[in-house]
Amino acid sequence: MPRIVGRPRRHGQPAGLCGPHRNTLLYQNMLHPREAPMRDAAARQAMDEVNRIFEEQVVGQGRFEALDQVYTRDALILPPGGEAVQGLEAIRAFWQQAARSLGVTACRLRPFETTILGEMACEVARGEIVTGSATIPIQYVVLWKCGDGGWKWHRDIWNTSA
Repeated sequence: MPRIVGRPRRHGQPAGLCGPHRNTLLYQNMLHPREAPMRDAAARQAMDEVNRIFEEQVVGQGRFEALDQVYTRDALILPPGGEAVQGLEAIRAFWQQAARSLGVTACRLRPFETTILGEMACEVARGEIVTGSATIPIQYVVLWKCGDGGWKWHRDIWNTSA
């Protein structure tokens, strides 16, 4: 289970959701200290669901239209050895080409640290990209942003850890 660090939302706001009223004030931790772990656990669950969409639908099934549920519209990715790619359509084209050229068949993401700070969260993780001929270990950092569509990847950087 990833380690979760974060601050709670305003009292009465639904767990796992986000929006302009997500509380980032430290004094709320003192007022409602027992609620913070439940809210952060709900946010982590929502993030896990997005990661499953990437693993199962995008990579596993080749449904690149599902990237709408993974990345923000103005997301930025920093692939290893490549130029920055910004915007959902450009990111979709990148992943389609990368999956095709590498022969990617599966992907496994394993977060080990998540820090939640208001509308943003930082996830540090390891994972694997599986191709027809190899399993490539990776490590990555995703900056999550919570907005209209819930928690999504806003900045994504990774490299191979072999």
